[in-house]
Amino acid sequence: MQNIKDWPIFIKVCFGLITTALVIAGATEIPKLNKQQKAEDNTSQKNATELLNVDIVVLSDEATSKPIENAEIRFISKGSPEVRRTDTNGFTQIDIPVRQDIEITISKEGFKQSRYTLSLSNDPNRTRKYYLQPQKKP
Repeated sequence: MQNIKDWPIFIKVCFGLITTALVIAGATEIPKLNKQQKAEDNTSQKNATELLNVDIVVLSDEATSKPIENAEIRFISKGSPEVRRTDTNGFTQIDIPVRQDIEITISKEGFKQSRYTLSLSNDPNRTRKYYLQPQKKP
């Protein structure tokens, strides 16, 4: 390769303009990319911290308050519903977005189906108790 001194003036000017354009483009775009990456990192961290673990206990009517095992709880928010079942103590858990209302439907054979709206922003209590009423036998 020849020395730059031996290049014709037209090639030197073109080379200088191209180099200058690349330096300016890099100087303006690299900070934008860094800001965009930081914003994406903050968003993903924010989304991760916005979930809150909620404990739910399902009991028979308020008079007896016996745990209901294997009750189906459907959590309806964005996307498809998420289903959980209670254990022998009537207990289950789910991670719920803090700023979102969640519709829940609780059902168990022999009990009336119940629907509730769960809002963590209005109710800071994290353990929820829900009562199912037995179905009346005909």
